[in-house]
Amino acid sequence: PSRAAENLLGSILKSNESADVRAQACYFLAELLERKVEVVDQLKGEPELVERVLEYYGEDYGKHLLSLETEKLAKQLEGVYQQMTDSFADVDIGDEKMGEIASRALFRIRHLSVGRVAPEIENEDISGKQFKLSDYRGKVVMLSFWGHW
Repeated sequence: PSRAAENLLGSILKSNESADVRAQACYFLAELLERKVEVVDQLKGEPELVERVLEYYGEDYGKHLLSLETEKLAKQLEGVYQQMTDSFADVDIGDEKMGEIASRALFRIRHLSVGRVAPEIENEDISGKQFKLSDYRGKVVMLSFWGHW
C-alpha cells in the first residue's frame, strides 16, 4: 500500500486501452482502498497505534493515512465499486464476477456501515411472534443470528 500504487492503479483505470487491464486495476484499487479505510478507522479508534503505523508504513505514507477523513475515503471507495459495477460487472475474478463482488461491497457500505440505518428485517422471534426490526427504532437492539445445519 502506497500513494504511488494508488496513483498507478487510478491512472491505469482511467487511461489503459485494455478493458481487462482496467478491470484488474479497478479491482485492486478497491482492495487497496478497503485496507486504507480499515487502517484509518483503526487509527481513529485507537490513537495509540500511530507509532506502529508510522513504523510499518513509513513516515510519509503513515502521515498521509493520519490526515485522511474516513467519510471522504469511504465515498472514494464507493465510487470505485460503483465503477466496477457499471463498467466491469461481467469480468471474472477468480470464481466470481466483479459485479457480484461490487454489489456486496456497495450494500455493506450503503446499509451496514456504522451510522447507517439497518435494512428492514421481518421474521419471527424465538416465541414464534412476528416482528420487524423497524418496530424497535430508537431502542437498543441486539441481534443474534444463528443456525443449525
